[in-house]
Amino acid sequence: MNRTHLLPMLFSAALFSATSSLAQIRDLTTLQEHRAILTQATDSLMSVRIRFVALRDSLSSRADSLWGQDPESTELLHTRSASRMLVARLQVIERELDSLAVGSDSLETGLRDSYDWEIARLHGFLTKDGWDEGLFRQLLVFQEEREGLGNSISFNHRFDGDHELSIAPDDGPEELRQKIEFAQDKVADLQVAQHEIKRQLREVDTYVRMMKKFRHVTDEMARTNGADADLLRRRLLGGGRTPRMNLGADGEPVLRIGARTRTARPDSSMPPLEAPWLLEGQRLKAKAQELSEVEAVLQERIAVFHEHLSGLLEGGE
Repeated sequence: MNRTHLLPMLFSAALFSATSSLAQIRDLTTLQEHRAILTQATDSLMSVRIRFVALRDSLSSRADSLWGQDPESTELLHTRSASRMLVARLQVIERELDSLAVGSDSLETGLRDSYDWEIARLHGFLTKDGWDEGLFRQLLVFQEEREGLGNSISFNHRFDGDHELSIAPDDGPEELRQKIEFAQDKVADLQVAQHEIKRQLREVDTYVRMMKKFRHVTDEMARTNGADADLLRRRLLGGGRTPRMNLGADGEPVLRIGARTRTARPDSSMPPLEAPWLLEGQRLKAKAQELSEVEAVLQERIAVFHEHLSGLLEGGE
């Protein structure tokens, strides 16, 4: 059997393997592997489709040419027969591509959920168990990969009064306008919240820069005086407490260092001064991603409402 004849069956098997086990998959690595399988299958099938489309067009041109020469020729019959078989195979490929797209969408949703869970888990570890540079770097990687997935606009969120975001059979133009206004109000609230998060992130970035600057100063003091940098920070900060931050008149943070001096345990390990602010920044970014996701759903509903409203108004005319 020709290899191209086997492609739809092979890709169907790959799709079944990926989607049938999706309900049991919660491991991020496994989801990523299944996504890679579907991506490879889609790319290969698209390559076959491109070749088939080119061959179909060539057969069509050949058939037109033969028709002009001799409408009853045997070659014309063979060409048309080959063209019909090719069109049938293309239809099969199109169905397989549609199935792969559905499977890919399901995996994308699973990946988003898995990334969100992993990010929350790592943030919990860093908050409760103390600073760990390796875990924080992994958190940054997951956050970046999660942002790369973008937003999902599937209508799977739950809102208070979510009937206002669905189209009822008896909804008329006025009901749809009210639902559009309701959704737009929620979008406006979300945008205000996202604007506030951006403001907080700018403030956090300022604090992080200040803490890094202070850490650099203590490192330099320790180097010139032959002291231990971590111990010096603990003493300057009064036993390792997080310094209190206030904004000065110029908008820059002012560092208030504790006056008390405590002796640190010899085996203790001091996290970087900016650690609390780094974690707060990641928490805010995760919250911003969540709000952006909800806004995407609302924007999708607004577009659907407008489309349905236009249909009703055109039908009324």
